[in-house]
Amino acid sequence: MRSRNRIIAPLAIALIGLIALVGYLIGQSDTLIMPSQNDPGALAADATRLSITPRLPGNATIRTTPSPVPTLKSEPGRSPLPAPTRLPPAPESNEPLPPLVFARQGQIWRSDGSGAPPVQLTNFDSNSIPSQPSISPDGSRIAFVALIQPPITSTLPLPTSKLFLIDMQGTGLREVWAPPEGILWLPTWTPDQQALYVLANGTAAASTGGESGDRLQIMRVDLQQDQRSLILSSALDPTIARDGLHMAYLKFDDDGVTMHVEIADLNGRNPRRVIDGKQFLGFYAPRFTPDGKQIVVAAIEGPPTDQHGIPLAQDGGQQAVAWLAGLFASPTAEAHGAPWDLWIVNSDGTGLRRLTKLNEDLPMAAFSADGKIIAIMAYNGIYLMNIDGLNIRRIDQHGDHGGLDWIR
Repeated sequence: MRSRNRIIAPLAIALIGLIALVGYLIGQSDTLIMPSQNDPGALAADATRLSITPRLPGNATIRTTPSPVPTLKSEPGRSPLPAPTRLPPAPESNEPLPPLVFARQGQIWRSDGSGAPPVQLTNFDSNSIPSQPSISPDGSRIAFVALIQPPITSTLPLPTSKLFLIDMQGTGLREVWAPPEGILWLPTWTPDQQALYVLANGTAAASTGGESGDRLQIMRVDLQQDQRSLILSSALDPTIARDGLHMAYLKFDDDGVTMHVEIADLNGRNPRRVIDGKQFLGFYAPRFTPDGKQIVVAAIEGPPTDQHGIPLAQDGGQQAVAWLAGLFASPTAEAHGAPWDLWIVNSDGTGLRRLTKLNEDLPMAAFSADGKIIAIMAYNGIYLMNIDGLNIRRIDQHGDHGGLDWIR
């Protein structure tokens, strides 16, 4: 029975993820116009679109499946329903975007930190949705993936993806890898800029009798030799420390459902666990601090904490009771997905602490060059906060699931 569960769970994860991706692509194809950051009408219209997250961990989607936000229409003789409201997840701040590269509304954008409007770097049609930008260590190029809608004549209407490079000015677009099937996600650079590591979901099916979890793979893509090599299986969301000594990633447990946060050498050897996932329902997009000493990761649930975000010590079973009660409590997520927050941990696995209480949707972190400030992009906007989680504020109300990176 356990062996059967280990096979079924990853299959369910892959199926749910691909269905969500189809919905995400369809939803994005109708919203490729960049609204003004100060245009409430445009933002309200965008909030009514079908919003399905492009990727959730399997154990999160099983518990909370994303659902559409209803479109508000007036009927004869009736007043339109009031738009759904949500209290701001953080104080508002009227300050410019820092120097960022981010994906929003189906294109890649760059802000220079001056307060000028972001510059659009890509011009993809509605069949291709660029996402997950990652800036090269020398700041000259951006790696990103594009989700490709299947042709209308496709017998199996599942999206594919491509890996691209583009110059920081939006020129020199280059296709790096276009696997015939499956999804690429979250590219990250090696410090020598000779290769990219990327999650490949289903691009290399296990053809030698391996379990279906092997379809979740971290691949190394050599940019000079045009070669690809497998680094880890049953793993996802790679990120490489700036010194190039280690990578962090998410690793599935033997049960095929539980995720953990791990660190290993760049060749995948010498793995060690830094966050045990048994008290979490899923993780997303770990990121090293610039000095490589800590990791920030988005997570669902987690252990109960004190007012400073520090997990409570074992207390004769009360902590376990509180955690179990949380599993059966009514979900607090918005209609667009499960509630996520950011956690931080030292690279040696000590010092786990919750940084935010945003209950956001797929927040991703990016660090300023000095590591003192974190930019967060999520469904409800772009945020800034100190590395210790203090002074969090929302500086842009228009968010996305596209991801971001800080220009160094």
